[in-house]
Amino acid sequence: MSGKFDHRCAAISAGLAFSLMAVATPQLALAEDAPKATIAAPAQDATAAQAAAPDQPASAAGERDAATNAKTPSAGSDQFPVPAVDAPAAPAGDVSSTSPDATPSDPDPVAPTDLAASSTEPATPSTSDPATPTAPSAGSNSTTPAAPTDPSSTVAPSDPAADATNPAPAADPAATDAPAADPAPRAADPDPAAATTPAPAVQNMYRLYNPNTGEHFYTASLGEAKHIAEAGWRWEGIGWVAPASSGTPVYRLYNPNAGDHHYTTSAAEKDSLVKAGWRYEGIGWYSDANDALPVYRQYNPNAKSGAHNFTQNGYEDQALARAGWRSEGIGWYASTRSANAIQGFWLVCRSWGSLNRYWVGSNATIAKSRMVTPDEGAGYYAYATQSGAVLDAVTNLGDGRIALARSNGEVERRSGWIVDDYGSGLQRYYLYRDPAGYSYAREGYSADGYAHYSYLGVGYVARDRQLHCNNRWYQADNDGRLTEYSNARTRRVDSYVNWALGIAADGRHGYDQYDRWGPNYDCSSLVISALRAAGISTGGATYTGNMVGNLSGFKVVKVSHDQLGLLRGDILLNSTHHTGIYIGEGMMVAARESENGGITGRSGDQTGHEIETQAVYDFPWNYILRYVGE
Repeated sequence: MSGKFDHRCAAISAGLAFSLMAVATPQLALAEDAPKATIAAPAQDATAAQAAAPDQPASAAGERDAATNAKTPSAGSDQFPVPAVDAPAAPAGDVSSTSPDATPSDPDPVAPTDLAASSTEPATPSTSDPATPTAPSAGSNSTTPAAPTDPSSTVAPSDPAADATNPAPAADPAATDAPAADPAPRAADPDPAAATTPAPAVQNMYRLYNPNTGEHFYTASLGEAKHIAEAGWRWEGIGWVAPASSGTPVYRLYNPNAGDHHYTTSAAEKDSLVKAGWRYEGIGWYSDANDALPVYRQYNPNAKSGAHNFTQNGYEDQALARAGWRSEGIGWYASTRSANAIQGFWLVCRSWGSLNRYWVGSNATIAKSRMVTPDEGAGYYAYATQSGAVLDAVTNLGDGRIALARSNGEVERRSGWIVDDYGSGLQRYYLYRDPAGYSYAREGYSADGYAHYSYLGVGYVARDRQLHCNNRWYQADNDGRLTEYSNARTRRVDSYVNWALGIAADGRHGYDQYDRWGPNYDCSSLVISALRAAGISTGGATYTGNMVGNLSGFKVVKVSHDQLGLLRGDILLNSTHHTGIYIGEGMMVAARESENGGITGRSGDQTGHEIETQAVYDFPWNYILRYVGE
């Protein structure tokens, strides 16, 4: 077939050894709906090749160079970011060796099998001799990629045809509080009639990415793809569509020392790699007989693992070449037929950091920014966020809305008043329906249903307590219904709270521990001055260390140091370091620090933050002082 890859590697001897090299991790995104990755340019400056590594089998899959200083790519296309156009490291040359150390001590080649022929059955990848995942290179799109959950199978799955009749095991997330992975279904008993059913005309080729090594993995087995994704590889959907059979097989090989795979239509290249210590894993899939759509092959001369990339996307091929990869022409051909629909499935993995649940739909892409429905096979309604991770807890959506979901991702869809347990015991919620299909509570005061207050961050209704919201004092009954009230105590509290808020809003007042009784204040003098302005006796209180026992009308209360326990006017006190006043609805006012971060500075608020309101936090406070009246 003209235009195909020139298999120049076929003549490389079995004794050829790899050169030592630095890892430059390529990262590529494929499917538009799959998580994006970036492309890492190979290092620009290379050192001379060293002696052959004794534990690395020689490769006929491409030349190897030593390299250092891998460069981070510049921004480019949304789909395939284009790195800066830098020349790749100069080849250091092949270092030949006749030493037997260049060959793995236990090559143990796998008996040839036709993996493509059984691709409709889930295949369980072998975990023999995996390489340990390494830290990502400078080209990684994540500063701290998650370690795959199963280290024994993360870098490169091998021997996928070892047991093609059993489904791949699910990941085990039991060590976390996140939802557990759905167990793999038990394989059904063989159906005699199925043996006469013709194989599909085409098969999907699934593509996955290892964020720790930079390797892409390709397989026609959906079961194998699921298993690898559950182990921590990033699901990138369908890379291309391959014919179910043809006269041109694509051979699959595994390097037991580097832990990566290689794929080739060249029997000579395959045989050369086997002699060098690679394990032949059989036929992975087939090239299209009509030479329909080219699948391009690229080589990264600086990568230690995942040195080859294969893609049907011409732009990706060109972008890699500009980044310093070596274009090696056409590896094989894909079919022009449409991809096969799959049965959607839940994927629970740490591939993008924390353990999350994702829905992979019938088009093999991860659902994003939409409702997943039972009609898709999900079993219930779930909401997939912009990242693809479904809501699986009480979630603050960041705009005053609190979404409710179970740990398995099942989202609340009722509206109006409900009583349910979403991790805080049975609580009352007032819910609204989002156009996307999920329900949410709205933080703060609302008159919908009846006047009520929903706590920030958790969404359930305040009950059986006093609280201040909507610029008024209320008493909430057991159902959360608010009744407005006012008395001498609440009016006195409002007096000193409003005085402190006025100081915080006036730029003439700053933070100072030397000039602290006006116009500037430190934390304790602000609180004491506010009480005096409201007509409350403060006795001999002068700083945080002597406030307890000197403030008239206050008592120490033991409550949670948050909106659930605090009342407007409560003094938050750490008797050694700091104090402030809780003003209600999760906020406090306090004098913090001078403009230079110290204890004194220029008069007045130079930054707008020397005296300010902020979300309440636990300093920690060792006293909560509550005004109960004199």
